[in-house]
Amino acid sequence: MTSLSAVSSRPAAGSSDVHHLDFDAGANSVNERKLVFTSKSRLGRLIFSSEYGSELLPLPIHVSTQYWNGSTYLTNSLDDATTFATSAVSISNPKKNLALNEVAISPATPVVFNNGTGVFRLAKPSGGDGKYDGSVDLTTTTFPYLPANSGRATFGVYKSGPVIYIREMY
Repeated sequence: MTSLSAVSSRPAAGSSDVHHLDFDAGANSVNERKLVFTSKSRLGRLIFSSEYGSELLPLPIHVSTQYWNGSTYLTNSLDDATTFATSAVSISNPKKNLALNEVAISPATPVVFNNGTGVFRLAKPSGGDGKYDGSVDLTTTTFPYLPANSGRATFGVYKSGPVIYIREMY
């Protein structure tokens, strides 16, 4: 009679977890082991970057998968498989002159990660009162086991290089 029992250990963050089966092939209460597979476990998170730009253009939002290396979070450059639907992104907490009905994700295509980073776009704000300077918070609950940090999208803010002196000529 062959007795099977699965054995695995609880890995520490970043450690290899070895999975094997114990077989009692000789029915002599001595287990002969067979390695089934090994895996690498990591403590991680999904993070939205805070972005800003013109209210006249679509705004790219960058998302990355990160793991804890013992002292800080690093982008998981080995992640080329994670995807999530943009319909799972929650837009909330509008500030200043921006309303929820003025902001949308466009196009509604899945976010595909490459080297641990992915991107989706918020369409330029439209509708409502025509005043689009403001911000909204972004997050997702697609991966309940993976903490998601929210990011903020701000429209109506422009970035320029460092300006030391501007002289107007009349």
